[in-house]
Amino acid sequence: NDLENLRDLLHLLAASKSCPLPQVRALESLDSLGVVL
Repeated sequence: NDLENLRDLLHLLAASKSCPLPQVRALESLDSLGVVL
């Protein structure tokens, strides 16, 4: 699933940057998109 792959990628980015807030917000928007889709 492309959405799951994007989510995993964002988790990796958040972990590598040690600055999770923007990524967390992106994940929340992805989750809401997943609900819509």
